[in-house]
Amino acid sequence: MKIVVSGACGYIGSQLLQTISFFHDDIVAIDNLYYNQGPLVYQILNNPCIKLVHCDAFSQTALPYYKEADVVIPLAAIVGAPACDANQKLATRINLDYIEWLCHILSDDQWIIFPNTNSAYGKSTCICTEESLLNPISLYATLKQQAEDLLLERERSICFRLATVFGVSARHRLDLLVNNLVYRAMNTRQLEIYEGHFRRNFIHVTDVARAFDFALEHLEGMAGNTYNLGLSNANITKMQLAERIKDHLPTTKIVVGRSEDQDQRDYIVSNDKIEAAGFRPLTGLEAGIEELIKYYNTISNMYDYQPIMSNYIEADGL
Repeated sequence: MKIVVSGACGYIGSQLLQTISFFHDDIVAIDNLYYNQGPLVYQILNNPCIKLVHCDAFSQTALPYYKEADVVIPLAAIVGAPACDANQKLATRINLDYIEWLCHILSDDQWIIFPNTNSAYGKSTCICTEESLLNPISLYATLKQQAEDLLLERERSICFRLATVFGVSARHRLDLLVNNLVYRAMNTRQLEIYEGHFRRNFIHVTDVARAFDFALEHLEGMAGNTYNLGLSNANITKMQLAERIKDHLPTTKIVVGRSEDQDQRDYIVSNDKIEAAGFRPLTGLEAGIEELIKYYNTISNMYDYQPIMSNYIEADGL
């Protein structure tokens, strides 16, 4: 099976490559290396199962690799509401036009496994299943949902609606809610939580990679379907998340903020469908918080970590 992964050197992609290269030996990793991921590139170049192609995902250079693929996993995206709002034209091009282009150039025999977001549920008083009415609030959620709609017109597509991802990756992200709050708690000993009653669902980055690998092994059985992907025991409010972090970092002071959450997401998500298919996450929220604390402690002992992460948007509302 020939697998092409775009955005392969990103937060999820770097973990996905590591996971699927244990079981698949013909992987093409496409990335423009915008973040200068030198150590990660070295790791990939020394993996005989992976061919790294340095180019934009939405380019003629990438075209022949897509044409030869059995499965395409398009991770390349502008991720998150703040980033999409900051550059709406680029977000539309990468998050929607790119997926439309893939649908056009790929044959009906080729597979696409797509990472959507459960942000499209917006604000809901019901438990959100894959059949629930959608209410995307942000441009990010709207574009990703429109891309999913295009993909589900194909028989050989599988879509995951990802919960808020957390955990350490080879291309770490600080802007994700759990990652960011743990970092803040460690560095400022204070968490300002606004609209703390808003609920989120969470999933560890390694379990996201495992879910994609699970789909690769169950393509026919999952074809044409969307699956929520999150921890069923981690449908919690932002304030409950802060309290869990405080359990690990007891000196943390939690402050109730008065700002408004720009995204206004508030929902409980059912993950019953993916669990019924046979997939179970392995890394819980508590283990992920402990992992992040160890990681940040190690990094801070190596060099001043703050400037390294200064290019991220720190947004509690993510």
